[in-house]
Amino acid sequence: RFTVLLLNAFAVALGHAGLKELNRLARNELPLLHAHPTLFEVRELQISWQGLAVSSSSESRGQQPCLLLDVYTFLAQSNDASVKKLDEASLQQAPYSTCSYRVFWVRGRGTGLDWIIQESTFCDLYDALLVEDEFLLDGFRIRPPKCRIFPVDPYQAPASDVVKLPWAPGEPLPKIDKALVSFHAYSVYDEESSSNPQRWLVDPDVWNAFFLQLARDGFLKLCLSKEQCEGDTAPYRLMFWEDISKEFIDCIASGITPVYFGTASLFEYIERNVLLTHWRFETPQEMANVVSTLGSLDGILEYGTKAFMQREANYLLGNFYWRQDPRLRALLVASAAQKQQSLGDHAEKPGSQLTESDRTEAAALELVVCVASAAANRYRRDIIRSTW
Repeated sequence: RFTVLLLNAFAVALGHAGLKELNRLARNELPLLHAHPTLFEVRELQISWQGLAVSSSSESRGQQPCLLLDVYTFLAQSNDASVKKLDEASLQQAPYSTCSYRVFWVRGRGTGLDWIIQESTFCDLYDALLVEDEFLLDGFRIRPPKCRIFPVDPYQAPASDVVKLPWAPGEPLPKIDKALVSFHAYSVYDEESSSNPQRWLVDPDVWNAFFLQLARDGFLKLCLSKEQCEGDTAPYRLMFWEDISKEFIDCIASGITPVYFGTASLFEYIERNVLLTHWRFETPQEMANVVSTLGSLDGILEYGTKAFMQREANYLLGNFYWRQDPRLRALLVASAAQKQQSLGDHAEKPGSQLTESDRTEAAALELVVCVASAAANRYRRDIIRSTW
C-alpha cells in the first residue's frame, strides 16, 4: 500500500505543551460534552532502543482512580518504522497500575505502523486502541483483537459558509455559463501529496488528454495554479487522493461535493462516517462521463435535487463533527469507552441493579441519526443499519 502521513496541525509529537493542552481539554472541555468524565493521566510515547516507551507524562494525581491515555505519534520521516516491539517495563510504570482503564492512541498513518496488527501485547497492556490509519482498522476488522478498537478521525475543518449552488429544487433550470466541476491540479505540489499520492499521476499522459478535452468542452475548470482557483465556488470538486485528504474534508465541510477516484481507504472512511458522496470513478472514461454529466443541464435535471440534499447533509455533519478539536474527540472516545466498559462490568455482576448515578454515568455514545426513506436509498439504509 502507499505510505500516507497525516498532515495537519496536530500531526507532530506532543511535547510538554501538548500534554498540558490535552490535560486542559480533559479537565475543562470534556465535562461539557460528557458528564462526570474519569480523571485522565496522559503520557507521550516515543521510540527508544528497547522499543516503544514512555518519554514524558503529565503530573500524576497520586492514587486517585484514573483513565490512562498513552499517545504515540508516528512520523513517516522518522526511524519508527523499524521498531516492532513494546518496552513493557516502561509502559507499566506508574500511574499504569493506578488507572483501571488504559487506552493507547496511535496518531498518524503509514506503513511503519503495520506491525501493530501483529503485536498481541498491545491488548495485554491496554483495554482499547484509538486508531487513525485505515489499513490498521481494516486489519483489525479481519482479525479482531481481544481489546476494543475505536476509529478516531484526526481532521478538523475551519468554519465556513455553505457554497451556494446555481440551482435549487423546484426552481427553473439555471443557465450554465461556467464549469460546474473544478480540478485543483496544482495540489500535486502541495506538501500532503508527497505522502498521500494522487492516482492520476500513475499514468498522467492518459489522464491529461481527458482533462484537456473536458476543459475545452466547458465541463471542467482546470486550475494549474492556486491563483486560478482563488475563491472557487464550483459545486463539484474532482479529486484523486489515495487516502482521505484535507481537501476532501474541507469540501465536505463547505458544501462542495467530491467527485473522486475510488480507493479502499476512501470507501472505508466514507462508509464509517456515513458521508453521502455518490460520484466516484476508477478509469479516465468513467471520470469523463461523470464530469460531463454533472456539468450539463440534463445532469442538473436528473441529479440536481440529490446533489442539493446530500451536500446539505454533509455540511451539517461537518459542522457537528469536524469543527471539534481532534484531541477533544479522542478524549471523548476514550472516556465513552471506559464508561461503557464500567457499565458492562456492573451489569454482569449477579443481582446487580443500576442506580440513578449509574444511569447518569451510562450516557456514553456518539449518535448520528439519518433518514433516507426513498426506495433507491436502500444501500444507504443498509450502511446505517450496519453501523448502528
